[in-house]
Amino acid sequence: MSSVRRNKRDRCEHDNCRAPREVFCIKHEKVLCELHRLYHHFECPCEQFITSEQLKNALIPANNSLCQISQYGKAYDSVGYLINNFEADLESLKQEFEEIKQEIRSKIEYDQFLHFTKLKKKCEEFYAKFRSTDIYSAFKEFMFNKQLEDNTIKEDIEEESSNKAIEEKKKFEQVLRKVSREVEQNVRHEVEATRTRDIEELKKQIGEIQQQTEEHKSLSSTQTTEIDALKTKIEEQKSEIEQLRKAKEKAEEEFKNSLAELTQLQETLQKEPPLSCQDIWKKNHCQDMIFDENTKIELFMNQQEDKNFLTELVNHKIKLPDIKRIKLAQDKKEDPVVKEFFKHCFPDQVELFCYNLGRASAASQTKLSYYFDEMKHIIPRVTREIYLFDFDLTKQEFEYIINTCTASRLTLNYSTLSFPSPPSFTCLHSSIQYLGLQYCGHVSRNDWKSTPSKLKDILQAISESGLKDSVQILEVGHCGLSREEVKGVLEEVGLEVGEVADTYPGPLSD
Repeated sequence: MSSVRRNKRDRCEHDNCRAPREVFCIKHEKVLCELHRLYHHFECPCEQFITSEQLKNALIPANNSLCQISQYGKAYDSVGYLINNFEADLESLKQEFEEIKQEIRSKIEYDQFLHFTKLKKKCEEFYAKFRSTDIYSAFKEFMFNKQLEDNTIKEDIEEESSNKAIEEKKKFEQVLRKVSREVEQNVRHEVEATRTRDIEELKKQIGEIQQQTEEHKSLSSTQTTEIDALKTKIEEQKSEIEQLRKAKEKAEEEFKNSLAELTQLQETLQKEPPLSCQDIWKKNHCQDMIFDENTKIELFMNQQEDKNFLTELVNHKIKLPDIKRIKLAQDKKEDPVVKEFFKHCFPDQVELFCYNLGRASAASQTKLSYYFDEMKHIIPRVTREIYLFDFDLTKQEFEYIINTCTASRLTLNYSTLSFPSPPSFTCLHSSIQYLGLQYCGHVSRNDWKSTPSKLKDILQAISESGLKDSVQILEVGHCGLSREEVKGVLEEVGLEVGEVADTYPGPLSD
């Protein structure tokens, strides 16, 4: 085997390996022979474990390397360079490498990991054994010589082929120029003929377009005239439509007004005539009643016809006209019908108002507070006499009645007037000439005999208000005090009245 100087680029770059790159080596970070490429795959600077996928990829180039060695070994044998025991050594190497691969595959199959140091050591031992055989050195020399022979033959073939190619190229260029001239002439004639045909066809198309344009102009003129006529007609129709719309709106408005008048007329025809207090009285008492300034009515809520009359007045909210006298007596302490009567049905003006005289026993000592919000508005409407019987009055209610009463007579018969503090009247002027307090000092009510100070407080308040100039008669019958005792209290508070009476008169009837 001859020694040939090799370029460094053609050698394996792993340590001092001189394997030719053309035969065994590939480009992988460094130029390495196939066997050192396998070794390089298993190198790891940190000597950690590698994954199964990396091991699988590493086995492929190593296996290919041994297969190539086996193939080139047969060629080596054919030229007389067979070394003793070449086949036996090669089979031994291949068998040992198969054992390494089998061990790796077994661990991969059971998902086990190989340690880099152990794997690297095995590969180094295998590579050292491979380099110690005659196969390695002989095979390297053979492959290099073979490469030189191939290169020489290739150069001779290339030179001979080059001369022939030059002659053939010249002949081909001559033929090509001739053919090109003929083709160029044919193409020129064909282009001229095609251009002439295109021009004629274009002229024909232009004529047709001009003819169509004239037809379109004529049609457009006709259509313009028709459009103008249609516009004029549309404007006329718009004017007619606007007139019709206005006429329709006017007719609809007139129809609505007529319909409203008709509806109102129908409601008027169908509507029952409004009830009057005369109708309700006749309905419940079966007799006629004229309600005017001379009318006097008595209503006892324990009488069904009177109760029905008052209830129906309240339901229809019919106010009584101005009459002369109303006498009303309850059958229970709190009656919502009476409350509503005071609110909606009481006359604007009445001369005499007698309330609760002749009441049922169930209405005894009715608290005026239940009705007072409604009664506040009717007290000023009574012009001659207010007569209240058997009520329990608060201080504020008693003061309000005294201060707002416009009648000349005020009687609080058999009523409770017990106050936590003395009353006070604010009226500067009063219409009250007769003040009846009969039975208010009775032992069952205020017991003035035992507590004359209660009467004194009332008389003191009168003496300090406008009542001192208006009150002429003070009725104190059945109050537990004699007339002389009452006069003594009057002198004590400095109040002068025309008469102290104890005759116990009833309410005015006329």
